[in-house]
Amino acid sequence: MNFSTKDCSLELNSLQNIQKFHSDFNSREQSLLEKFNHHFSAKPQAKTPLPTDLDWDFQFSASPEFIADDYLKQGEALANENRYAEALALFEKAVKMNPGLDEAWYNQGNILVRFNRYNEALNAYEKVVQIQPKKSEAWYNRGNVLVKLKRYAEALESYDRSLQIQPNDDEAWHNRGALLRKFKRYDEALSSYDKALEIQPNKYETWHNRGNVLGKLQRYEEAIISYDRAITIDAGKREVWLNRAVALCKLKRYEQAIASF
Repeated sequence: MNFSTKDCSLELNSLQNIQKFHSDFNSREQSLLEKFNHHFSAKPQAKTPLPTDLDWDFQFSASPEFIADDYLKQGEALANENRYAEALALFEKAVKMNPGLDEAWYNQGNILVRFNRYNEALNAYEKVVQIQPKKSEAWYNRGNVLVKLKRYAEALESYDRSLQIQPNDDEAWHNRGALLRKFKRYDEALSSYDKALEIQPNKYETWHNRGNVLGKLQRYEEAIISYDRAITIDAGKREVWLNRAVALCKLKRYEQAIASF
């Protein structure tokens, strides 16, 4: 193929333009690399001092769970200082931010009990056991609130749930025994008190209540032994001396009964 002078001129111009573009690209690439290498230089760099006035805009975006946890911690700190109303407000904020935060519901329930707001406390504990059904202390406290509301059958069920999770809770066994006694289920109540005493043998109330159940079962000698155990723990309780005297009267041991009276 034959090329004219014009064709050669166009080809030369095109080649020069390509070379110029290539040269410009290399120049730009080198410039960017130098900037990159300078920014991440291994050489020690002088630190730019921070301004004394932090006058720039700074925004921090926290998740609701993070904020709720912060409210929870603040509320716990206030509760430890007996500032219960302030703590309650923070626990309420925590559950609004994160309704699945069982600890905030639990602490809220505990404070509501202090304020005798039993229906609200019950609601809080029920939220806890919905979220965390293995939380034995929530079932136990729920039982206590149900007793306050005179919903005894439900309270008994709540203590049973607590004991299924934590069978070594002497207070749950004790309270369960008290409810069973109210239902006149004396043998079961006695068994419940015995369980409590296996775990915690130095509880005055349990020995006293055990004596009362034994009295209901007309097992007066055993009742007196139980009252005596209560007296060794706390001899200053009027009611145990009275109940002991009644048991002694049932056995016609009147002189001892008079001494107990």
